[in-house]
This record gives sequence, C-alpha cells and structure tokens, in this order.
Amino acid sequence: MTLLQRSSAFVQATTELSALRKAAHQVQAIDTRANQLEKELAKLQLALGRRRLLISQGLTVTADLSSAGGVAHYLKTFKDAIATDPTAATAADFAPKTIAPIGLLSSGVELACKQAWEDNVRSLAPQVGDLLQHLIQVSALRGRVEFVRKRRDDLLALANTLPIGTVEFDRAKQLAADCSAAWQSLDLGSVPAEVTRFLRDAGRPQGADLERLDKTVKDWLGAHGLLASFGVRAR
Repeated sequence: MTLLQRSSAFVQATTELSALRKAAHQVQAIDTRANQLEKELAKLQLALGRRRLLISQGLTVTADLSSAGGVAHYLKTFKDAIATDPTAATAADFAPKTIAPIGLLSSGVELACKQAWEDNVRSLAPQVGDLLQHLIQVSALRGRVEFVRKRRDDLLALANTLPIGTVEFDRAKQLAADCSAAWQSLDLGSVPAEVTRFLRDAGRPQGADLERLDKTVKDWLGAHGLLASFGVRAR
C-alpha cells in the first residue's frame, strides 16, 4: 500500500471514528435527558398522589396548577418530534420547556401538601402551647403539665412528615383525642375552680368566654405571671 493509499485510509477511518463518537454523544445526551425527564415526572406523580390523598381526607390543598396545561402541551410537542427524530430530545429548549417546569410544578404541589397537612395537625391539637410553657413554671402543676405537653408534642411531631396513606390520619386523630383527654383531665386540684374552668376553656379552639375572666381568675393569673398569655378576639 502506497503512502497516498495509507493516508486516504487513515482519513476515512478518522472520519468514521468521529461519526461514531458523535453518534455516541447524541445517544448519551438523549439518555441523560430521558433520565432527567423520568425523574421529574416521578416526583410530580408522587406529589399529585399525595395531593389526592389529602383532598380525599377533607383537607384543602392550595397549589398553583396553572402551568400544567403548558407543560402538557410542550411534552406532546416534543413527544411527536422525538418519534420522528430522537435527537429532538437534545434541543436547546427541551429542558426549559419540560424538565424545569415539571420540577417547579411538583415542588409547588409538594409545598402546598406540606402546608395543608401541617395546618391540619396543628388544628387538632389543643391550643395550649404558650399556656403550657407558663403553667409548667407552677411547681404544684409541673408533673401533670409535662404529661399533657408530651402528648401534644407527639401529635405535633406528625406534622413533620407527609402521610402516605390513611394510617397517618387515623394516628393523628387518635393522638388528638389522647391529647385533648389529657388536657381536659388535667388535675388542677390546687387551683381555684374558676381558674380551672377558664384554663380548660381557653385551650379549646373556640377559646373561653370573656365572662370567665372574673376577679378570681385575673388575680390567680396575675400572681403566676400568666396574664400576658391570653388575648381577646371576636367570634
């Protein structure tokens, strides 16, 4: 083989190798985009599934789904294009019009679900958080108040993890019932009856009637530094 023939063969081999490399890079890029899209779609499906669960249990999930129509449109457009030419998945506007919006949509739904679940759990707990912090300073009540606070903390801890089924809802309801029972049965034998009624009513979601705040109650609250723990609101 002459030098010219060898040079020609080398050029041809190099060209074929470059073409193979280019094709390999395209395949890798398409595979990367496919994995990215699949990952974001899985997150969105999970978030929407959680949203359906919360709504089925009576919760209100306020999520902005206005971008869903646009995302669906571009997904269909790229799907049709990829069916003809797989390299369409590597187009510059593929990720900004599909992957990124899907990620934002799933994050928004997930955040809305977390807020709805947290609000639900907190609504089940007796509204006595600040009150317990002060009551526990009264030495005669400390042990009994700790008992109530532990159950309330167990309930509120559920707010940190989104439910994956109805079991978590049942658990929250049971803990709420236990917490409420512990609060209502709090033995305040060393406290005047008027104060006991006021404190127990104040722990309810609807609060205590203003008429409960008589002189005996105010004097006791003032003596224990608790007056600033309460406020007045219209029903």
